[in-house]
Order: sequence, then structure tokens, then C-alpha cells
Amino acid sequence: MIIHIFIINPTAGGKDRSENIRKFLERKEKFQYLVFDTEAQGQEQEIIQKMLKLFEGDAVRFYICGGSGTFYNCISAMNEVEKVEIAQYPCGVTNDFLKVFGRSRKLFYNMDNLIRGEVRQMDYIKCTDSNALIFASAGITAKVEQIAHQQRLLMSANSGFAYSLAFLITFLWNPVVDYFVEVDGVDYSGEYEMIYIGNGLTIGGMYTPFPDADPTDGKLEILMLKKIPNIKLIKFMQNFQRGTLEKTEDRLIIMKGQKISIRRKDEKDMLFNCDGEMTMKNRMQCEIVPGGMNYVVPRGAVLFQK
Repeated sequence: MIIHIFIINPTAGGKDRSENIRKFLERKEKFQYLVFDTEAQGQEQEIIQKMLKLFEGDAVRFYICGGSGTFYNCISAMNEVEKVEIAQYPCGVTNDFLKVFGRSRKLFYNMDNLIRGEVRQMDYIKCTDSNALIFASAGITAKVEQIAHQQRLLMSANSGFAYSLAFLITFLWNPVVDYFVEVDGVDYSGEYEMIYIGNGLTIGGMYTPFPDADPTDGKLEILMLKKIPNIKLIKFMQNFQRGTLEKTEDRLIIMKGQKISIRRKDEKDMLFNCDGEMTMKNRMQCEIVPGGMNYVVPRGAVLFQK
């Protein structure tokens, strides 16, 4: 028997869905479950760790009811992701990972259908001290996310305006950093404005740099942007958003890989963006775990085909 555990972030997406989820679960007959609301940022990890200890050796399915950040915090609390089943009930602003399911992602919004869903093995990114499902990045995308988050808090700005303003600020100030970089044992050290490591299709709600990204192919999508004039940076970000990176190929290193390690040559900490959550690291290692996540897919949902 599977133990069903629901973790709800009542602040995700700016709308509290906790009461509606609880009422649905109460009406569901012959269904045993546990449900928790988080009361502070990062509390997801505490709940996950306690449940894993309490039900060690049992079959457990976690339903993560929140946005991309909530999902990231939950899976980062799991030392052995492959030992549990993980379902994602979207409550965030963008719910980016679900875009790999194209139009069929709407099926994830039906809780009953999700509960009846079946497991599909998905890749995830094992990072230094955390796990990510969608992406990890340093440089431009990390800075944009940090500033956009600050703008949303200070100005109650909507997501689109916050990201536009954040890009403008980043456009005016984004220093090039000299990195030690190694991909699958090959040295790619150099000066870069951005390093992006992807597994999902979309980030930030509107950026789709790799339209053919497949979270089941056992590969990371890796992009390293060399120093670029500001006027060309605008064009690059348009191509990064639209998935037409070949138009700025002369300033890019693009490849697929399985493992990448990054650190600054001056040994300073780096700002990293992992699935929209900010973290400071002296060094970062990201490695794809092929089929390492037992991801629950509702009936009828299929991966997007270009």
C-alpha cells in the first residue's frame, strides 16, 4: 500500500489553495493520506525528512502542491530520490517543468487524475547539496531571477514586468567572470557571461532556450556564453527566449553532457539559480541522473513533441 503525503505551500502563486485541496481529499472515499501546510520558506525540507524517517522502508508518494521553488526544496531534501514517487500539483506562477507535456499539462490540474496517475522515470540534476528538475545557471539568468524576485517583493509587480525590469538592470551591469569549467572530463575554462545547465524545456515562464530538450534522454543541455557587447546581448536574450540560439552561435559553446563542474578562478562565491531558487556556492557540480526520479504522470499526459 502506498502512503500518500501532501505538502502544500499556501503562498505559492499568490493564492492559497490549501482549503480547496483539503476539502477534495476529505470527500475522497477509502483514501488514506497525510497533509501538511508549510508555514515558512524551506519548511518543506523539514517535513520531507521527517516523513522519510517515519516511513523508512515503506512505499511513499509525495504530492508537492506549489510552484517550481517548492518542488526544488522538496526534492533537495531527498538523499535517495529514486526510493519514492513524486507527484506535482501545480500551484505556482509558471509551473515551468510541466511545459514538457505540451497541451496535456492541463491534466496535472486535476487532482483526482493525478492521484490515479502512473509513474514515469524522469531525469533530474544532482547538484552540489541539492537536486534540481529544470535547470541550474550562473551569470545572466541567475542575476535576472534574483532581481525579478526582489522586484516582486518590493513592488508587488507581476511576473512579466518584474522579469523585463530585471533584464534591463542586468543589461546595464553584468560582469564577465573567469571560470574553471570541466564538462565530462574536458576543460572549457574561460571568461563567460552565463553558464546554463538544463533538463527541462522552459524557465522563467517564457524562456525556451532548447526547444528539443528531453528530460528522459539522460543528457544535460549545456550553454556557455562568452563575453558579448551589450547591444548583442539584447539579441542573444531574444534568441535564448525563442530557442533560436544558432543565430548567436559565434559567442556560444553549446553541447550535451552528463557532468559539469564550475568554480571561479578568483575563488569567490557564485550566485546560482536552481529552478528559480537562489544559492551561493564556492563551486558547483551538476550531474544528470538518468531516469532517477519516479515522476507521477496523470492519465493521458504525454511528453511534448516538437
